[in-house]
Amino acid sequence: MMKEILREIGMIARALGSISNIEFKEFDLTKGQYLYLVREYTKTWELFKRS
Repeated sequence: MMKEILREIGMIARALGSISNIEFKEFDLTKGQYLYLVREYTKTWELFKRS
């Protein structure tokens, strides 16, 4: 059961990654760079909210 759930989550994550790569292609982001930028922004925002 857990394997199936993780497999589904993985498929969703890959699909979202593919969509974001297509949507942000005009900004010359490399594959996966959009996701990295979102993670960094989220970490920065969390630090900002704490201060």
